[in-house]
Amino acid sequence: MRKTIVLAAFIATCTGALGQAANTPLTLEQCRKMALEHNKGVQISAAKVEAADALQKAAKAHYYPNISFTATYLRTNNELQLLSEDKMLPIGVKYGDGSFGPSLPKLNADGTISSESLNNKWTIINGTPAPLDKDGKPFNPKENPEKLDWKNYAFLPADQTRVEQKNYYIGMVSLIQPVYLGGKVREINKVAGYSKEVAVAKQKIDDADALYNVDEAYWRVVSLQAKVKLAQDFNNLITRLNSDVDDMFKEGVITRNDQLKVKVKVNEADLNLSKAEDGLQLSKMALCQQIGLPLDSEVILADQPTPKLASVVDTGYASYALGHRNEMVALDLANRMTESGVKLARSRFMPNVVLTANYLAANPNPYKGLTNDFGFDWNVGVVLNIPIFHWGERQHTLTAAKVEQKIASMKMEEAKEKITLQVNQAIFKVNEANRRVAMTQKNIDKAEENLKVASDGFKEGVLSASDVLEAQALWQSAISENIDARMEAMLSDSNLKKVLGELR
Repeated sequence: MRKTIVLAAFIATCTGALGQAANTPLTLEQCRKMALEHNKGVQISAAKVEAADALQKAAKAHYYPNISFTATYLRTNNELQLLSEDKMLPIGVKYGDGSFGPSLPKLNADGTISSESLNNKWTIINGTPAPLDKDGKPFNPKENPEKLDWKNYAFLPADQTRVEQKNYYIGMVSLIQPVYLGGKVREINKVAGYSKEVAVAKQKIDDADALYNVDEAYWRVVSLQAKVKLAQDFNNLITRLNSDVDDMFKEGVITRNDQLKVKVKVNEADLNLSKAEDGLQLSKMALCQQIGLPLDSEVILADQPTPKLASVVDTGYASYALGHRNEMVALDLANRMTESGVKLARSRFMPNVVLTANYLAANPNPYKGLTNDFGFDWNVGVVLNIPIFHWGERQHTLTAAKVEQKIASMKMEEAKEKITLQVNQAIFKVNEANRRVAMTQKNIDKAEENLKVASDGFKEGVLSASDVLEAQALWQSAISENIDARMEAMLSDSNLKKVLGELR
């Protein structure tokens, strides 16, 4: 029983703490921070930056050698045969000077040639045996070996050169190291670096958009809260008037028509209050979606719209914006990417040089008479590729890259004009909103005075209920316009920071 009581007390304490945390007023800065942490668009931008970073690292890998392993198994239908037909190979020896010829005869003691060792006809020249050619003349094997008349041959049957193997295995480890590719690797790495910087710039752009959307949702909730309060005050005001009118109608001071006019206004006030409360609830849902809270969360906002009301004087804001807007950063990087694109297209005209190294194993063994075992070997080499003619394909590609570079430059110039226009429009909206706040504040003072005069006149019987209704409507309209003006002033200030590149 005691454990149950303790557990219930703990749950009640936690529930109270959570309720208190849920009712903690949220400031605009807190909402901005929550939006950057939970906004899906911001998360997508961060993921794109991560992907661009991985691609940049992948581009750097082109500087290093590429190592791969290749294995092949091949099953043939027929066996390999090294000779297409039977061959007759002459029998001879290799001389001391490296030449090849018939075997030397043996000399008898009397200086004659032993006929038992002869393959060909021989003669003695200066005491040295010399073979005779087909014409019966001495010859030098280095100069005219084709005239040697061989007498003895070795028979090599073609069917004995068949490789009795139909299964072939080859394995190879290869290394390829680029040496010079016309600048491709360098430009590819530049493009990868620019792509990452573009992703970072676009992430900042998306952050600024998310922050502005949070500002808009935040101040809309604040303004609708004020309008709900205004609708409640107006409802109380018209309800008191309705009670006074009912008493005066009973006393016969006013007509039934005046009483009905007031009751119609009471119904309208109830309807407007309901609309304002529904609009406030929807606006809170929109804000919760922006900052990552459940849509049914009850949020309380701490900040109140406090416009600066000071006129903004242009002191080089356009130039400042051109130097700080992330859109200009992204366009500048895109322009650099097109420059690298031109260099990449031009590099296709340049020669390519790569180093290669391989270590391979083959079965049958090509280094040992194609026997049924593995033979191993390694090799190194240099590969040179020089483009010669490609029917103008590479030239057209280069032309297209140059056109893309011109397009990127024109986009930058267009963006500069648009940003300058945005800055001027933002300054105009700020000043206009501030003037509207000041004017609507004066209208509130006049409307309150008018309402007081109408109410006093109605009590004194000088003015009718219609006059009071009109004064109340003017009072409500003046306050409502002031609320809208304050929200517009706060949003115009956020918009100015956004177009200047300061909304971070």
